[in-house]
Amino acid sequence: MRPSGPVIVLALLMFLASGTARAQDKVGDGLLPEPAKITRAIEFFDERVAARTERDGFYLDLGNMITGAGFITAGPGYRHHLLGGRAVFRTSAVLSMRLYTAAHATFELPRVGSDRLKIGAQTLWQDAMRVNFFGLGTDSLQSTRSGYRLQSNDVVGYAVYGPRALSVTARAGYLQPVHVLETAGPDPQYPNAQEIFTDSTAPGLETASSFIHGDVAVAADRRDYPGRPTRGGLYQASWSVYGDQGKAQRNFQRFDIDVSQFVPVLSSNWVIALRGQASLSAVPDDGPEMPFYLMPNLGGRNLRGYSDFRFHDRNLQAYSIESRVALFDHVDTAVFADLGNVAHEASQLQLSNLKRSYGVGIRIHNNKRTIVRFDVAHSIEGWHFIFKLNDPFGRVSQNAGRPPVIPFVP
Repeated sequence: MRPSGPVIVLALLMFLASGTARAQDKVGDGLLPEPAKITRAIEFFDERVAARTERDGFYLDLGNMITGAGFITAGPGYRHHLLGGRAVFRTSAVLSMRLYTAAHATFELPRVGSDRLKIGAQTLWQDAMRVNFFGLGTDSLQSTRSGYRLQSNDVVGYAVYGPRALSVTARAGYLQPVHVLETAGPDPQYPNAQEIFTDSTAPGLETASSFIHGDVAVAADRRDYPGRPTRGGLYQASWSVYGDQGKAQRNFQRFDIDVSQFVPVLSSNWVIALRGQASLSAVPDDGPEMPFYLMPNLGGRNLRGYSDFRFHDRNLQAYSIESRVALFDHVDTAVFADLGNVAHEASQLQLSNLKRSYGVGIRIHNNKRTIVRFDVAHSIEGWHFIFKLNDPFGRVSQNAGRPPVIPFVP
């Protein structure tokens, strides 16, 4: 019997766990002398934008919304330390080019007891105007593309123990009734999901549900800089439980693995980046199907040659490899390949039928983070152009650095 994709990811996790990271203090020289305008632009960003997010007061929040929100998301943010610096309050409200909106507020005690424990509470409200849905399964058709509007609010308490090198995170929350509505904003060139699908073909489309949810995650972060890694790796695993508080009783559990490794070739100016992901869901045998908007999905962030949210199902595997070369001091070029698929049963996640996409990209960065990236990717479904304000292997983290639970994006 051939090994399934999740088994391959587990093997990769154990193999890469021996990797180590060595911090660097500056960007090295690129292949070509950097134009002065690029250097000045990076210095302006560091002084006027990045520095403001570390100090009390107002700052520009660049959003980092869910996949499909549009090229640019931005809005005002505010940060203030309390209790003599022992607590911090953060809040922001952002708007995207496609009129998606999100707002969050977080109260956190970043150093409790021995300074290894961080606890906090947060709320995240989202209004996503046009989320893609093509149907369930890896064989869903491009011609059945539809859209829906998703409104949600999640109230969460969390605790993180340990340093970044090895941490344990526990989270519990209440996802208030989720509203799946018809799309709003500029008219898309495709119909509403309600016109094509029903609650049986898109579970949760017609029935609003609220959820009590909780998860536990273990992470070993050996990257030199999380915002722009040049060496080391990130190895994390999590277990999640969702309890439907409505009549539908769409209860389920999920196990996730996410492994990234960054290998410098000769120097930090040429980096091979590798990533493997698996999401495995468990639904009671006598229970209804889990909501489609909480299913693992493939496309956009993790399969760049396909549309956002292209494939949905209970289980997912995804792999990426990139070769990143420094063209200038603050500009990298990239060549990449993404592969993955989804399946109803975990045993169906084989490596023989992976969806594939390939592409090239540009990353503009400072010493510690990717500021802007532009990718051009191709698959059998055509060309896709991607403009983002984060590292391609970074996760969406709208609420104080933790990924939102809905819609679920591995």
